[in-house]
Amino acid sequence: MVRARVRLILDEPYLAAAIAQYPIVDASDTSWCDTMATDGYRIYYNRSFAESLSASDVKFVLAHEVCHCVLGHIDRKEDRHPGLWNIAIDLATNFMLGVFGLNVPKSALYDPQYADLTAEEIYTLLKKDPGGNIKRLGLEGRFPDLEGKGKTGSDHSVSNEGGGDGGLKLFDHHLEAPPEGMDGSNRPVDSELREMRRDLLKPITDHLKSRGTIPGCWGETVRMAGEESFPWREVLSRFMTGLRHDDYRWSPPNKKHIWRGLYLPSIGTPAPHHIAVAVDTSGSMSSHSLGSILSFLDSLRKAHNSSLSVIQCDANIQDDKTYEPWDDPDFENFKFYGRGGTDFQPVFKLLHKKAQAGMRFDCLIFFTDGYGPFPERPPEFPVLWVFYGNNFTPPFGEVLKVV
Repeated sequence: MVRARVRLILDEPYLAAAIAQYPIVDASDTSWCDTMATDGYRIYYNRSFAESLSASDVKFVLAHEVCHCVLGHIDRKEDRHPGLWNIAIDLATNFMLGVFGLNVPKSALYDPQYADLTAEEIYTLLKKDPGGNIKRLGLEGRFPDLEGKGKTGSDHSVSNEGGGDGGLKLFDHHLEAPPEGMDGSNRPVDSELREMRRDLLKPITDHLKSRGTIPGCWGETVRMAGEESFPWREVLSRFMTGLRHDDYRWSPPNKKHIWRGLYLPSIGTPAPHHIAVAVDTSGSMSSHSLGSILSFLDSLRKAHNSSLSVIQCDANIQDDKTYEPWDDPDFENFKFYGRGGTDFQPVFKLLHKKAQAGMRFDCLIFFTDGYGPFPERPPEFPVLWVFYGNNFTPPFGEVLKVV
């Protein structure tokens, strides 16, 4: 491992700073590390696995783990299926290492159909037919919960005959936190890791420019590696003030019967009843920003059994859908409409009209990059502006800047 580290620094100087920054840890005595792994900061290896590889393969796998850290792949997972995300980031990483000029071993996970795509784009393609893609890539047995899933997530039987060797030799593990038995102290906080990634990506970008081989997905990849994923849990916590009357709780108990010596649960759990989400679909909103909004909507549905209104608006209302708690919206295939100018007023007029008709809203979360006229008066419910840009000062509401 020391030789591979030195060899990488000498042969690939644009990776030297990253190789020096990320700690390499021997995890041979653990039950979970049989190859190599990373938690986004530390790189773990198994001695027996490393000794089974050629010197060039050890060098490649070490570069592979370093790239996972530099590109922020662990942080970018969000709520995606861990198995499919594992495959997607390996395909994206190995393609990128080939662009860097490293020799990609035949045993590495590689498929030219995913060339020049971000990990997020690869994940979307894999999810359309998870079982079929796992079989085609030779990963049978790795993700049993996915191998029976066919196109559009329907169940079907996937044969294990032919295609693949039951698992690729150069297959690593991706950990969302320091694993059991490993020291997690002295780990930089998330903001420090993002700043570190931004610094380490500069020499790689300069290297690609000097070679004249910058892939089309590189700019998007660099931006996502340095950006914070959307803090949807923080957003939800701001509006956990209502009571949803579909559950019981003991704290506080039902006061109505205490005088009789009976301690019974009270009805209601803290949660919003109805959340309105407005999406600015003007032409200035990037595809990456709109993609992060879909991730938020999906997380919102999973977190709370609340009604959800999703309004798309550029200069005019383009789409308005309300999902009840029992609905199952397909946000993976959600379509955005608009791409014109920007005007915030139609959304507030629509919500005011709905409120007059008896619809109650706990809050409005408005995703935008700014640059539009505001209504003269704020609504009766709280407003959170989720802003993608630099300068934004609305006349009312809170602002959460994510870019």
